[in-house]
Amino acid sequence: MTDRTLQISTDLALPLEAQTRTFVVYGGKGRGKSNFGAVVCEEFYRAGLKFFVIDPLDVFWGLRHGKQKDEQGIDVVILGGPHGDLPIEAGAGSTTADFVVDEPVSVVVVMRHATGKMWTSGERIRFTRDFVRRLFERQGESRQPLHLIIDEAGRFVPQQMPARAVDIAECVGAIEELVEWGRNVGVGVTLITQRSAKMNKSVSELAECMVAFQTAGPRSIAAVVDWFGEHVPKDRQHELVAILRKLPVGRALIVSPEFLDFEGEVQVRHRWTFDSSATPKAGAKPAKPGKRRAVDLEAYRVKLGETIAKAEAEDPKALLRRIRELEAAQSKPATAGGQAATAVLVSQATAAIAHEHAAGIAQLRKRFDEMSTRLANGFGSLQAAAIGAVDAAQAFGEAVRHQLGELAADPIWTGTPRPSGMPGRVVVTQRPAEIRAEADRRARQIFDDNAGAFRLDARVPANGDGSAIPAGAVAVLNALAQLEQHGVPSASASRVAPIAGTRRTSSTWRGYLATLRRAGLVQDLPGGLLTLTAAGRACASGVPLFGSRAELQRHWLGEVGPAKVVLGPLLESEGGAIDRSELARLAGVTTTSSTWRGYLATLRRYGLIRDEPDGSIAASDVLYPPGLA
Repeated sequence: MTDRTLQISTDLALPLEAQTRTFVVYGGKGRGKSNFGAVVCEEFYRAGLKFFVIDPLDVFWGLRHGKQKDEQGIDVVILGGPHGDLPIEAGAGSTTADFVVDEPVSVVVVMRHATGKMWTSGERIRFTRDFVRRLFERQGESRQPLHLIIDEAGRFVPQQMPARAVDIAECVGAIEELVEWGRNVGVGVTLITQRSAKMNKSVSELAECMVAFQTAGPRSIAAVVDWFGEHVPKDRQHELVAILRKLPVGRALIVSPEFLDFEGEVQVRHRWTFDSSATPKAGAKPAKPGKRRAVDLEAYRVKLGETIAKAEAEDPKALLRRIRELEAAQSKPATAGGQAATAVLVSQATAAIAHEHAAGIAQLRKRFDEMSTRLANGFGSLQAAAIGAVDAAQAFGEAVRHQLGELAADPIWTGTPRPSGMPGRVVVTQRPAEIRAEADRRARQIFDDNAGAFRLDARVPANGDGSAIPAGAVAVLNALAQLEQHGVPSASASRVAPIAGTRRTSSTWRGYLATLRRAGLVQDLPGGLLTLTAAGRACASGVPLFGSRAELQRHWLGEVGPAKVVLGPLLESEGGAIDRSELARLAGVTTTSSTWRGYLATLRRYGLIRDEPDGSIAASDVLYPPGLA
């Protein structure tokens, strides 16, 4: 009988549904992160659950071996690296995803060649990007549960990305989409990193459980505290940080307020497979692994070979490589007796391949030319927009300074309507230097709040107790009140934040919610929904944001950016579903393109579309609230 828990410690067992949940694992070097990852793999195997590991440093191969000479490891296929069962190339990300989805075995991909030489940084990024994209697509078909573990995740989802690093940006986007939506298709994710300060916060904040080993660096500590956010009260955060700094090796601080309803220290058990992640010690003999668990590699070798061959047969780039290889072989000197025959065979083969795939190659080149033109036009537009933004910012600053110089202590409510009985004043000194400094400070605050108008009065009373909240937080109250007027009494952050003029992944948004919760103005409902309290409803301005359904729909068309080419046809269909292929045609893209997937991801993120059982797509009720005609 299968055990119904994952026993990672004597202090804590995870439920089996952890396979489709998201974890983030922080910690310094040698503090126990890799051991935790291996223990999770062992527990998944023991419970009969499938997992996949992206292993850039070749530290998970020991799963196949027992710790002692007479012990065996677990049933897992190792692809790549000097200890691998089968070789794998960096260009096989999509192919590997097909293999993982189609086969019942758990897999570890080692990002090294058989010689031990590591893949380049670009190869690692491109493999992961292609794998995650394809996995999300295929899991939507199979829906067989799988847990993805990404070691050294900070390098695959960095917070800061170099300019023009398209591959990295696409990799971050693919992983973010998988973390946010993966549970819907049966994929859970564990992100392990020692670079906690450099890992993308929009990804890590989606984790439902944080596991932190001993951490000392101030920026790394700050990243952990940032994750605490609204999960842990401020006074408790200081206590947890003090614990975090002193944790012994192998002991972790685990915080999961909702999923596990757990907060505390846990001694993670040591892995029972061979510890291939152990740091070599000077003067000590390296430990030898135990027995290698037997795996029917021939079946997997055939399957993987067929998958790779199929991918290459459909890849115009691979066909071009084959043509060049044959042409190169033709140009090489041959023996006198075989030269003529070889030349004829090579020429025939080259001609056959070129003829068979000429249309595909021509189409690929046409698309390349089209993209080059679009990029050139796009850079021109971007440059013009940047110049315009600088001019607008300068004009904005001058306007604010002028307003502060002209107006003394009169109430100012120009950006949002002034609620009755709520005075607002700006106290202005007559010294020019102080006026300029105050104007600059307020201008920065306005830009941070994404305000579209002057909000010179930056603070207003929250309720009768005299406490104050930022104007941006008032915008959140107004957004919730306006949705309520439209017949939507509760809404998700993805729906509220754009109406309030901020991003739900920003620290500004989290700060607004913290302020509103402390003031008792908003309430959290199950499913991540927000709603107004009676006090919050009284503090909202009560002015409708949208006078009609058409105004609301125009707002969202402007909010979703390029994805409006998909949303537009859906709105024109008046709520009716459109076949996926037809919708892609109307949007001017193909259903197999990353652009199409990006458009759908954006619209799903805001909850603007729904997927019908027959595969078609329709606009969601977000765009048709019952209170608007």
